[in-house]
Amino acid sequence: MAKSKSAVSDTVIEAPVILRVRRTVKVGGKGSAEGEDSEKIIEIRKFVTEPAHVRFSYPIKKSLEFQAAGIEIGVDIPCYREEISDGMKEAIELVVTETAELLPEIDSVLDRLVEQALEAKVSIARGTWKPGYSK
Repeated sequence: MAKSKSAVSDTVIEAPVILRVRRTVKVGGKGSAEGEDSEKIIEIRKFVTEPAHVRFSYPIKKSLEFQAAGIEIGVDIPCYREEISDGMKEAIELVVTETAELLPEIDSVLDRLVEQALEAKVSIARGTWKPGYSK
């Protein structure tokens, strides 16, 4: 009887992958959008079996003067079943860090929306308001 060799290796192969992130902010609801591209290098490993998945997302919505701006950042991390606890910690850390970095942008967008709404209210009160979106 011939010995069979296992096709599965104990070696974990990791390769750097470039992740492209696009952020788009719609202002005024009329399709006007501002976008920003950035690149991040993440490590992706090859699994020898079907991995489990840890998912975490963190939605935030801020509102002021009937204007609202929101963000939701999430991550799905594949891992082995015995790594779920560590995977969850990593997912939370990634999402909370990214969210904290983007909160000032959300505040800025909300400030602009409130400013536009207040300018419109003043124009309406003065009788100078005209329909249409102005930047």
